[in-house]
Amino acid sequence: MSVGQLPEVPLKEECAVSKLLFRQENAAWLATPSFVPHAALIVLRFVIAVFCVVTIIWSGADENSPKWLIFLTNWGYFVLTVAVIGLFVLSVEHSRLGYTHRNKSAESRQARQAEWRWYHSLVVLLVTMAADMAIIITALYWTLLDARINFVSISTHALNAVFILVELLCMGNVKLHLLHLVYGVAIAAVYVIFSVIYTFSGGTNTQNNPYIYKPLDWKGAPGTGVAIALPMVLIGVPLVHVLLFFLVKARTHVALKLAKKRDHDTAMV
Repeated sequence: MSVGQLPEVPLKEECAVSKLLFRQENAAWLATPSFVPHAALIVLRFVIAVFCVVTIIWSGADENSPKWLIFLTNWGYFVLTVAVIGLFVLSVEHSRLGYTHRNKSAESRQARQAEWRWYHSLVVLLVTMAADMAIIITALYWTLLDARINFVSISTHALNAVFILVELLCMGNVKLHLLHLVYGVAIAAVYVIFSVIYTFSGGTNTQNNPYIYKPLDWKGAPGTGVAIALPMVLIGVPLVHVLLFFLVKARTHVALKLAKKRDHDTAMV
């Protein structure tokens, strides 16, 4: 399946309630590159996946505490890591199916590669949440917290956003749906609720302070926590998702135009 075959979904359709669900689509677009060769897509996804796995292991070993699990950064990076591993596996599976069915007709081969299964929906969900979380986490870290400059910090608060933007805008053809912003909002809301419960249950951070993050000090400054958490969940995450949605639509539009131009130039030869 070429990028030229990927449809542009009208904005009106994106607002349909049915788009809240992960409806079956052509699974091949999850493994189809937008602006890079197919082999390069597989290699780049593999490199990013390995880097994320190394970083998450390094981060956990550096923290060396079960409290590693309480930080939003690590929630987001874990989702990103699983998402990029999923994308890599789908790319390999797409190529395997093409090779296995190489002796069959092009229509039969493409039909097999296009079959949508439950794990395709799972990967799209993970990519959607990872994208929203990566941008929000990066923005919050550099604006509200005492940022540290080291390998883990840069990897989890800068490169995370770079990786997801490169995937969405330069490498792959993963589509985002407008109404799927609810999933990013949901995980942000779950984290806020978790932080409240954790704090009032007597939980502390790795410095034994009675909060996870100073701006979310629910005991000492609940008003500040509400002033940060509510806008983040109800405004910040939706805005990030909408921005990414339109950037991805622009990518699809440009990729389609380039594909049509290539097809036209080939036909003229």
